[in-house]
Amino acid sequence: MEENKRGKTHGTTILALKYNKGVIMASDRRCVAGSTIFSDEMVKIEELGSLSCIAGSGAVSDFQYLVKFLRDNLIPHFEKYWDIELFVDGQAKLLECIMENASLYVWPILAGWDPCIQKSRIFLFEADGAFFEPRHYTASGSGERNAMAILDNNWSKDCSQARGVEIAVEAILASSKVDVNTSNPLIHPPIIKCMDPEKITTVSDKATFKLSWKKFLKDQARRGENSDLVKFLFSADSKNIKLEKTINNSEGEKK
Repeated sequence: MEENKRGKTHGTTILALKYNKGVIMASDRRCVAGSTIFSDEMVKIEELGSLSCIAGSGAVSDFQYLVKFLRDNLIPHFEKYWDIELFVDGQAKLLECIMENASLYVWPILAGWDPCIQKSRIFLFEADGAFFEPRHYTASGSGERNAMAILDNNWSKDCSQARGVEIAVEAILASSKVDVNTSNPLIHPPIIKCMDPEKITTVSDKATFKLSWKKFLKDQARRGENSDLVKFLFSADSKNIKLEKTINNSEGEKK
């Protein structure tokens, strides 16, 4: 896990990127306790409003506290007081205030659609309260470096939602190859949420799982390392065949 000057650590990979009609957030599923993998089913992206989500790297308990305090206390209070819905810009100001005054082991990314200016927005926060608004995309966590490399090389201004989801999956996959704190998308599909002017859409595990293997097999083919067994297991013809039976009979079975 990466460590900052205050001795705090954060392991994971979370990211956000804009596309031509909104913004996408993605995260892996791993939760570590020291050098031990505690879970590969962790939820690291939470919906804050009707058009915004927050993701966090760092201490799970601090992230859960942050989300609960924002979603169940601060945001409802201000919405009731002003009688309006608080969107991503207002949520960012509240989050900035919390991060400046609380000692939390968490590095959040807040993203969503801002109907006031009709644009998608991304905010990246440091544990000490500093925050930034990246123009196009960002990443955080121990897998940040590899995720940013994928985003730098693949993102474009006219990026569609479908292409954005593919880039997000590829970024998580690239991080998992070198970062032990990032779960493998080939086994544990990442969480991906898309926010547009109307709603938040969660990409299904089946879709992210399929995209992860598609990218993996494409890379294997490029290197001339494709496995016939792997291709068979995840081909359309093998949908109704049990995995255990397939493995046991793979050597004598050709499809």
